[in-house]
Amino acid sequence: MAPSSCSELSLEVEPGPASRSGFKWNFNRADYGHGSTQQNWDDTLPDVSMASSSSSEPSLRIEVRPDSRSQAESSWNRVAYSGIDTLQYRTDLVINSLPADSDFNSLAKDYFDNSKNTLVLCTATGDCLRRAQNNHEIIRLAVKCFDEEVGTDKNKSGKTLEELKRFKAAEEPFFEELRALAGRVHLQQESLQRKFNARKGTLEQKLASLETWRRVSLAFFVVAFFSLLIFYVVASTKSLKHVITALGSALTLAIVPVGTWYNDRWNRNKEKEKKKLKLTTIMEFHAACTPIIRVLVFRLEVKFKSLLHSVDSVLTEGYALNVAMDKIKKDLKDVTDTIPDVLRRADDLGRETIMDWREILTRMMETL
Repeated sequence: MAPSSCSELSLEVEPGPASRSGFKWNFNRADYGHGSTQQNWDDTLPDVSMASSSSSEPSLRIEVRPDSRSQAESSWNRVAYSGIDTLQYRTDLVINSLPADSDFNSLAKDYFDNSKNTLVLCTATGDCLRRAQNNHEIIRLAVKCFDEEVGTDKNKSGKTLEELKRFKAAEEPFFEELRALAGRVHLQQESLQRKFNARKGTLEQKLASLETWRRVSLAFFVVAFFSLLIFYVVASTKSLKHVITALGSALTLAIVPVGTWYNDRWNRNKEKEKKKLKLTTIMEFHAACTPIIRVLVFRLEVKFKSLLHSVDSVLTEGYALNVAMDKIKKDLKDVTDTIPDVLRRADDLGRETIMDWREILTRMMETL
């Protein structure tokens, strides 16, 4: 079953004879749309169909077009990310359980929004670079044609020039889009960093204040206890010695459990604040994880512009083809060697972001 549009990927399971249930799994990319990255979505998807066998279990048949095997893995990675819907639902439940005026409420929303934007950046980077890899097959064909053709005369290099023109026409200016996405995530992370620092400072001050008040309150409790005991002893020395003796014994026995309860209560509050501080520190660590992608995309853009300039030098400036092709071959090698590394980093970052999201959500449910 092929998807009906470039914005939705659906998997449908037809139940077997012994089963009366079925389900449908949708991943709506419109929720995480990012401009031109949604183009040619249909071209990157494998043909997928579900067929029922004679048993009650559905069977899965995947047909991958021979010319799109490199996109098949990417498509299934996107399907794996569809679990983000359930994760977002759980996140909303946890955040909605926080007090509306809580300072952590705003911080948690910003953190998870940053995680979502990071996933958008990873998906956009993967989509754009995989399309670029497909377009580079055109320029490889141009290099092959050049090697087969003789001389540098344009009449004898028609196929090479034709393929170079086709490559130039097929290229998409996606680096501007990636820069905008990466810049937005970067600004959001800078804002988060300031909020993390402010919250950590507040929690550290609160911890210090709790410890101070714990000591002061315990000292006040002990002083008040002995003051009361002395008052009763002085007031009733002559008349009710046996009563005062019993009262003093009772108060002496009571001070230990009461003091212990009082101290435990302060310690519980202190441990709760420590957990909040630890959670904030972990969130801060996980939030700062995209600079490497920004740097790699920037380096790739520089190499890619060099390749385009080499192609333009032949098509528009009339450079000798045999001289320009040497530069094109070198630039093409630089670009094709860099793209897999950026793709790997983007895929790793996407998986790490989802894992960090789940970890933070679990810690929030345990802490708050």
